[in-house]
Amino acid sequence: MTCETLQEYLDRYGPLVADRARQAFEPLHVPATDAVVELDLKRPMLPAQTHVVTAAVKTLQRQKSVFLCCECGTGKSQMGACTVHAHADGRPYRAIVMCPPHLVETWRVELTGIFSEGEVEIRVLEKWTELLRWPPTRDPQAGAPGAPKPARPTWLIMGETLAKNGAYWRPAAVKDSQGILRCPDCGSQLRAKASAGGNFPTLKDVERSRKPCTAETGTLIGGKAGHVRSLLFRLSPRSLKAEGLSWQDDMEFARRYGRVDTIVTEKINVGDSDNRRSHGKSVTKRQAEQPGIMPTLYGRHLIGNTIFLSLKDMAEDLPSYDEHPTSVRMSAELAEPYREVEAKLKDALSPHRAPPAGRPRLPGQRPADRRPGRGRELAHSITV
Repeated sequence: MTCETLQEYLDRYGPLVADRARQAFEPLHVPATDAVVELDLKRPMLPAQTHVVTAAVKTLQRQKSVFLCCECGTGKSQMGACTVHAHADGRPYRAIVMCPPHLVETWRVELTGIFSEGEVEIRVLEKWTELLRWPPTRDPQAGAPGAPKPARPTWLIMGETLAKNGAYWRPAAVKDSQGILRCPDCGSQLRAKASAGGNFPTLKDVERSRKPCTAETGTLIGGKAGHVRSLLFRLSPRSLKAEGLSWQDDMEFARRYGRVDTIVTEKINVGDSDNRRSHGKSVTKRQAEQPGIMPTLYGRHLIGNTIFLSLKDMAEDLPSYDEHPTSVRMSAELAEPYREVEAKLKDALSPHRAPPAGRPRLPGQRPADRRPGRGRELAHSITV
């Protein structure tokens, strides 16, 4: 039995395909049956938001990061904050929010509206160096990495541009005359572990500092497969490494999961007047990634670390929405520029208006359009 269209195929084999998918991918959280996290919030979450937070917490219990790809208006900020709060499970924690600079104050207001007064501490950072000596009461002579544990949940908000320190390079270590690696600033010897004089973080300290991360966006991919590649390598590289992809394989990733055009350029060099028969041809090829995404990208690299939510998923819990247009008379201050534009339009169109009936046209004047209603429509549009 053949199917003529995709819809016929889905109608006939859809349940079988869904059953095979459930067998191949066991869901981490099933909203219809699984229990959800319970949080005492100043502004409670909607049911759909609670399921997203529960699924995100379960994801962070097995890996270090999760993407919340949710439509604008679904409450990404609240779901991200509640994910961190629920994952802590009552323990004091320190969370760092990195967001666009124009959203720093928005995040502060959001956190104030989500948590009860005094439950969490909220600070806005002015410089990224404040993180190096946090909390502010910490002994400035304490050089060892790692701030003391917080007494209560603490949120530190900073604009993402604060973390951009410039494009210049500085050596992380220098060799002395004996070939020993030393700090370029204080001259302390660098070893596998920090020396007593240098107090440098070791690789073990860096690994220990890796904390769970939630990335929230409404547009995970901007049209090209390469847009999500850098995020995956920084936050969830396991699936990419399993395919043998490295950071340098950007074009290979685009060939597998996107669209790549090969551009061939031919240049023909014709000889001069003394040697007209001689000529040469050079051919250059280059590849450029174009908009386009393969569906396999979702199945191989996003299905295990991304939670999607749209406003349609929350429709039954949202209040009814009705539009009632209401006319409002413009103020004199606002109406004045409109009147100026209206006067300029009238002055510009007046030479082209048809003369009254029975009056001869002036030399060079264009004939009037005699189609029914043409003049009346023009006059009406000018008046309005």
